[in-house]
Amino acid sequence: MSEIEPPFKSKNGKQIPKTVEFEDTLFQTYTWPAVGPVPYKGRLMIIHGYRDFYPTWERFIDFMINNGYDVFYFDQRGEGKTVLKDGTKGTAFDEFVYKSITFFIDYNLKEMESEGKDTTKLNMFGFSMGGGIVLNYLSHGKLKDKINAMDSESSVLFAIWKDIESENSLENGLHYWRPSLP
Repeated sequence: MSEIEPPFKSKNGKQIPKTVEFEDTLFQTYTWPAVGPVPYKGRLMIIHGYRDFYPTWERFIDFMINNGYDVFYFDQRGEGKTVLKDGTKGTAFDEFVYKSITFFIDYNLKEMESEGKDTTKLNMFGFSMGGGIVLNYLSHGKLKDKINAMDSESSVLFAIWKDIESENSLENGLHYWRPSLP
């Protein structure tokens, strides 16, 4: 992702960038601590969408930190400043994505505990591809019970099937799920 100036910069937030190693990957992470005078309410992990990057979320981050939430964001493998240990971008696949989510839930819980914050108030927010990841993780993830609340926006959900005997089968076997509208 190229470096571009975001349309909005946090007015009160103090971004804390950090590189965190997990398996063969050096993840770029960003944390914004909550700012007063609102009492601390918890921490929000943002799981980004495909080709997304944190400056897109600066206005939302500013809103959350001004309303009592720490915000944690990490560039997924193959995105942003996250790289493999050899310096290449790398790619993500389901197993690694969910292992990294488990790692970052544990990472955030330990960080919250070391700061004397309530570890029962870790929340997740996902958008687009990240929304689908959040929904899948909270259905089957190893540490799903450690998440207090979640929000999944514009989630990419799909089912894959092969039905070669049906007139309704799709050539590529991919069908996007859309909820029925009333």
